[in-house]
Amino acid sequence: MSAIRSRGNAATELRLIALFRAHGITGWRRGASLQGKVEGLKLKAFCAKPDFVFRPHKLAVFVDGCF
Repeated sequence: MSAIRSRGNAATELRLIALFRAHGITGWRRGASLQGKVEGLKLKAFCAKPDFVFRPHKLAVFVDGCF
C-alpha cells in the first residue's frame, strides 16, 4: 500500500466546493493549515493540513477522492 501514490482528489474537492456554494455554506478555507495545542493529551502540538477548514468553528474536513 505504501507504493501506491495519490494522484490528487481535485475533482472531488471541486464538487464539494460546488455543494458548499449551492447551499450557502460560508466561512471555509481550502488547503489552510491547522495548528494548535491539543488539550488533555500528552502531545504538545499538532499540525495537520486538511482539505477544508472552518476556522470560527474549529472544524476540519478531509476529503478522500479515492473512493
